[in-house]
Amino acid sequence: MTTTPKDNTKVSTRKPRISWNDKAITDLNHVGTVIKRLRLEIKFKDKSGSPKGVSLRYTPKTDKKVFQYHYMFNGIKDVMAFEFIPGLFGTLQMEEALLNLKKKYYDPSGSFWKFNPKDKVKTKAEVMTSQSKTVREVIQRLLEDNYPRKSKVGKLASVSQRQFSNILIGQHKRLKHLNSYDNDKGWGVTKLDGGLTWSTFWTKYPPTNIQSKAKQVSIYDDGDIGPLLIDNLNNGVVKKFLNARPRTPGGKKNHIKAIQCLWNYAINNSFFGDNIPPDPTKDINIVVDDESNFLGSKWNDKSYDEEERKIIDVGCIKIARTRPFQSECIMLLGTTVLRPEEALKLKKSDVTKDTEGNPIIIVRKEIRKARGRGRTKDLIIDINSPINRALTRLNRQYNRNSKYKFIPWLFPHLKKIDVGTASHGQTGPDIILSKVAKKLVGCNFEIKNQQKMKTIYQWYKQASKGNHSLTPVVVCKMNTREPLVIIGFNDFFELIKS
Repeated sequence: MTTTPKDNTKVSTRKPRISWNDKAITDLNHVGTVIKRLRLEIKFKDKSGSPKGVSLRYTPKTDKKVFQYHYMFNGIKDVMAFEFIPGLFGTLQMEEALLNLKKKYYDPSGSFWKFNPKDKVKTKAEVMTSQSKTVREVIQRLLEDNYPRKSKVGKLASVSQRQFSNILIGQHKRLKHLNSYDNDKGWGVTKLDGGLTWSTFWTKYPPTNIQSKAKQVSIYDDGDIGPLLIDNLNNGVVKKFLNARPRTPGGKKNHIKAIQCLWNYAINNSFFGDNIPPDPTKDINIVVDDESNFLGSKWNDKSYDEEERKIIDVGCIKIARTRPFQSECIMLLGTTVLRPEEALKLKKSDVTKDTEGNPIIIVRKEIRKARGRGRTKDLIIDINSPINRALTRLNRQYNRNSKYKFIPWLFPHLKKIDVGTASHGQTGPDIILSKVAKKLVGCNFEIKNQQKMKTIYQWYKQASKGNHSLTPVVVCKMNTREPLVIIGFNDFFELIKS
């Protein structure tokens, strides 16, 4: 039976009886349209061993299942609620809870309650639930806190944050709203675009348990591990998740790193119950193939000889005019132990002199790859002749491109955070560039939807308005005749970045 809902009423519906066991309750689901405030009353089969007076309340919208114990106290009907938590509070725990209540507050000789058990008890499940979090809840908190480090003040680098986010909540279109970059301290920062807050982000993209094109499901979306209490995340659950879908050995190792990050965050924030279980990733052996499936692995043992280095050097000089700063960055990488990610985080102030006046490059510990171990120090690179040659050519680029002189980075470059969108445009979202992006790109962009061709000049004037020092560019997303430009945001970013 179903009742028509009013604004402040709940809809109750009866369904066929189910057996008294955890599997039957876990498998329970609702097929059809979910009406707002819909609640289902589920009775248990008479001969399945269910305690007298116990039913189940099921809310399809939240997938919440609650045991209801109906009883009489002083001639008045009352009910107690016990939430069903898979693996923590099920049919066996419900039977134990009722037995303990009757031992304390029930008079067996008179068959009545001496005290109202509802006022006297708080179940262990309720205590545990107040302390503990599900895996999904911990993932949400971890992203909102920007991946704090395990044993040191600060955040993980943006490259690690992007990698872990792809494993924890990725394989989903929600990932396109995450923008990660490193601040001046070398800490990763993850922000949402499109005016989203974390609250609206989680509401807009709930768990789906849908496979991506690569047949992968994130930990957040997985129907088994996502809703699990973090207390119950054990070695067996992790192994089952890793082996549930085809993954390379390297992919499994990255998943283990992400789960370790999640686990350590839960420990540091006291998200567990009474006792912290063992590390669920401990003693998981990943069998590695002798041959790597990574396409770039063919370069692992490659080193350039002197003749090849000269060819690369000449190539960098040839592209210096069309690819300023990129060519000099490649030249510097070839003469130092720097990684590309470290070179892009160097500041002009890092090229300095030591106490004796010798020219050096200081690679700050905040931007070094191994900084998370807590023992990393600043790396001092003496400027020799090859390094000096690369820096001299870099100075020439600054003389040719004076608009970059106020940018702090040694090698000017765009970050995704420098390009955003705003919804207040006259015909749709407008592209918003940061001050750094405006200096690097030198253009002001105006996005337009379907319009007649004769209005291009008006668009051009609008793009020029208030930014006389920038070159106006019109981006037409759609046109009734021949399109000028049809480009997505990510492609647009890659276009101007190059």
